[in-house]
Amino acid sequence: MITMDTMYDPGDLVSMVNDPDRNAGIVSGYKIMPGADLEYLVIWNPTLSSWCYDFELEKAEKPRPKLFGNE
Repeated sequence: MITMDTMYDPGDLVSMVNDPDRNAGIVSGYKIMPGADLEYLVIWNPTLSSWCYDFELEKAEKPRPKLFGNE
């Protein structure tokens, strides 16, 4: 078994550091690359996902629920 400390766990909400809109995605998994680099698979929406390094991501807050269509 391979074990490695991860900054984000599957299910964590994250956003890209350089995204001004701070769109949230969900960490779906990760892979260990040669040289012990770690990449996270982030699902942004049902049709878009990407592999990201930890320095490209930051924790995102859960969006507030909207009540009756208002903010």
